[in-house]
Amino acid sequence: MRDGHLDLESLGTPGGFTARHVREGSMETYQLAFLMTDYLVRRHGFERVSGYFRILATGRGRYESFQLAFGQDLGEFEQEIVVHFGPVPR
Repeated sequence: MRDGHLDLESLGTPGGFTARHVREGSMETYQLAFLMTDYLVRRHGFERVSGYFRILATGRGRYESFQLAFGQDLGEFEQEIVVHFGPVPR
């Protein structure tokens, strides 16, 4: 997380994910992914989260798949997560 912005775009590509590991560390990257997934499961249920991956597997992009599965765009989710978890201590 940088300056109150999760930069989910960087996690969406293999190169971006790897760069984030190098910059922020594996533990922090996986913990962030876990917390965001747990938040989605608690809010929408496991079936809906797994439904996201089923939609994604049809060839739709991750933005469209996220919108279809959860009814909000990825940017809105990012803002919601920042508010929910609060600022990350430096």
